[in-house]
Amino acid sequence: MDRLLKRVRAIFEFELDVSFPFPSAEAVFMTLTTLTSLLIIQQGFKIGFLINPTSQWVSEIELDRVSEYVRQAALYSLGMPLVSMTVLLMALIPLLSAFRVAGQLENDMFRITLSYPIKRLHLLILKAMQITLITCVPITLSVFVILSLYNSLSIGIGVIVILIAFWSLFFAILSTSFVLSIIAGSSAKSAIGGMALWFTLLGVSLFTHFPTVLRGTLNPVNLAMYFFTNRNMFGYQFTEVVFMDVLVSIIGSFLLGLVTFLLSIRLFERVEL
Repeated sequence: MDRLLKRVRAIFEFELDVSFPFPSAEAVFMTLTTLTSLLIIQQGFKIGFLINPTSQWVSEIELDRVSEYVRQAALYSLGMPLVSMTVLLMALIPLLSAFRVAGQLENDMFRITLSYPIKRLHLLILKAMQITLITCVPITLSVFVILSLYNSLSIGIGVIVILIAFWSLFFAILSTSFVLSIIAGSSAKSAIGGMALWFTLLGVSLFTHFPTVLRGTLNPVNLAMYFFTNRNMFGYQFTEVVFMDVLVSIIGSFLLGLVTFLLSIRLFERVEL
């Protein structure tokens, strides 16, 4: 394990210090995710007050109504940035994958990188970790910071499920982008192809005549958000949604990512450098 970590560290340092400067697209993406995280924290502090049960209320019904309002506001303020971020992921994850994978296939940088004692599998996983670090990690940390403000189990469960759906969709987008980057071997073609693919799938998920689970698999974040807040985003119209629909959609999106990631590994093993 220690030997593998040393190899990964060597590759990571090589790519950042020797191979090329920090790509501008990744710097922009990290800035956007950091700003989004700060906005989530700011919004959370605005509504992150706790209702004092010892206060004098007109009735228990009034207390329940205010508590429900705070719960809905908290879920919406924490979930809506994740819903919006999915659209950004569909545009920029293919771009980042094109820089990290297809771009290095174009300039033969992988030939130099693989001169280190590291397997192609580990190298591809490292690429995925690098993209994950600058995209999902800042947002996830900000969400957990805000969760600490609320003393509500219902809020915590709802936000965690939405966050899991967010990671599941991210994995699916990243894996399919890797497959397209390896097949295309061109940063421009893979970036355009990945964005076109996911915006097409986003459009498919808007059609109401498709089953709810299928639409949820293509965008489980919005389905989870709808289930916990009963609000429509981006023109979605759902019939009666149960938690099992949300769970199946999250699993389906994860399986889509897992299958395509395994396919990307197999394709990358066969690429001639």
